[in-house]
Amino acid sequence: MSPLKLHQLMVIALVRKFNEDGLTIKGASYFRDLELPPKIGRHNPDVLAESPDGTYHIGEAKLEENLNTQKTFEQFTDFLNTKSPSNKPTQLHIIVLSETEKKLRDLLSQWGLENNPNIHIWTY
Repeated sequence: MSPLKLHQLMVIALVRKFNEDGLTIKGASYFRDLELPPKIGRHNPDVLAESPDGTYHIGEAKLEENLNTQKTFEQFTDFLNTKSPSNKPTQLHIIVLSETEKKLRDLLSQWGLENNPNIHIWTY
């Protein structure tokens, strides 16, 4: 499967999960009937959703080749440093392939983000 197709399937999985959790999807990549998410900091997330209490939930799909990059570090820090319109901390949902989860956790540790309660890791 091509990396683009795999990334697309991971984004779709995040949108489905957010819908199941009762979140309102504000924007998502790969959906013709949805707007692309707006820039948050310097980057556009793959998915932007909002919970009924006004908390932003940002979904980001990462393939192994895109994990250990300056851009990924910047995305994660930009997304985590943004407050929701309700002034609540943004929740960052990262989806990776199951075989890449350890690498993600190691990188989060290296970047000082391993104990951040606003980061949620999903595997595909």
